[in-house]
Amino acid sequence: MERFAKAIQQKNVAALLERLLESRDGIPVLKMGFGRETELWDFKRGLPTLKAEHEVIWADIAADIAAFHNKKGGLLVFGIDDKTLSFVGTRDPLDAKRFNDKIRRYLGDTIWVEFSREYIQSDKYLGVALIPPRELMPLRMRCDAPVQKTGERSFSKGDLPIRERDSTRIYRGSAADEYLAKNRLPSPDSRFLINDARARILRPDWSEFITRDELCTRVVAGINDGRTYVTTLTGIGGIGKTALACWGVLEAYKESRFEFIISVSAKDRELSEKGIKPIEATLTSYDDLLNEILDVLGFSEYKSESTESREGTVRALLDGASVLLFVDNLETVDDGRVVTFLETLPKPTKAITTSRTNAVRTAAFPITVGPLSDQEAVKFFDRYALVIGRPTLRNAAPAEKLRIVRACSAVPLAVQWLIGHSADVASALRLADAISTSGARDEELLEFCFRRVHVGLTEAARYVLAALTLTDKPQPIEALVLCYINSLPYGR
Repeated sequence: MERFAKAIQQKNVAALLERLLESRDGIPVLKMGFGRETELWDFKRGLPTLKAEHEVIWADIAADIAAFHNKKGGLLVFGIDDKTLSFVGTRDPLDAKRFNDKIRRYLGDTIWVEFSREYIQSDKYLGVALIPPRELMPLRMRCDAPVQKTGERSFSKGDLPIRERDSTRIYRGSAADEYLAKNRLPSPDSRFLINDARARILRPDWSEFITRDELCTRVVAGINDGRTYVTTLTGIGGIGKTALACWGVLEAYKESRFEFIISVSAKDRELSEKGIKPIEATLTSYDDLLNEILDVLGFSEYKSESTESREGTVRALLDGASVLLFVDNLETVDDGRVVTFLETLPKPTKAITTSRTNAVRTAAFPITVGPLSDQEAVKFFDRYALVIGRPTLRNAAPAEKLRIVRACSAVPLAVQWLIGHSADVASALRLADAISTSGARDEELLEFCFRRVHVGLTEAARYVLAALTLTDKPQPIEALVLCYINSLPYGR
């Protein structure tokens, strides 16, 4: 079973079929010991057609896929009778795109099922759907299932399918929330990915983490190093510092490495593939840091005391306690007391920070976060193209993908920006060539990408944007409309 689960994780269809089936005169037969359904595989007599009358069946298939995904992943085999366990084959011709198009309505674009046709006969074949295991976020149904003949629905929007033994169980409404809380799984509807009695962890900007072997090893080593107390991740903006730190904190959470985990972020805006967007900062001052620690440790009643008194209380609480403190975007904090506090943490409290500069220098375990490797960058390219619905980009030739990610210097945010602004492979290659011609690297690379957003604005839009920079206060919509009208040529 462990080898089967590993092959699912590696998306190795050939290895899975080799373990599950053997061929007798070209006909697939289940091997001894596999004549049953489990948490890792399921048999179905056949695939439904693409016609509307089979939509109820497609909804059930989507629920089965979500159930496998929310556990360890799995294999759906179409063409094996689930009662006789013999090969009967399925006839309706489908490919991976059509298969995923049918389930996308219920599951969205956060998952891609590898579908292939195996043991092809003259009039039938074995359909094999490989469902990957979830990385971080459990998958909940995005819309209601169609009404069945009985007048009922097999699931509703927000329900949580889970594979349990040989069947799919649907957790509905509050029961879904209770399941997530009981199993310490993240909920998709809050700014904290984890928010329980002993841990508060910020929601990362990824649903599936692209493992960076060398850096991940160093992050784990830094958190576990008994000689240092602050693991510092530094690098340019958009290079993946926060993503890596979140991964490390979540790994520590899964392993119960610390009794308490506290997360704060000084980030009040972030770059996305569509531009700059505001977000809510949880750390703007030293007082914020102290208050957050008091909240998680369960001593909120001390938050009304003076800063000096609160600092003394916090240091006393941390002394001898198993606590991990995650501070994101440290370079934007103007209050020097935050850095001083981190450099003088009471033992054995640990911290992990992200910053563009080396702010913490005492008892620090420094990690410089650089670009993705070619292999990591291509994997990131494929994953992000899938997430935002650019399937044509995933079908680009390997050489074209390398050309694109190398033009972006393998900086994750630059790759995201390029994908977000490319409708097809040709437009992606044109943007890649433009970046290469510019000679932009590192911080200049991101500036070049986002400056192109400004260049792409109409003259009137740039006029309004320039007017907004004159003040840091929000402006009424009437003022913006008037500004826009005045920017237009006379008489338009």
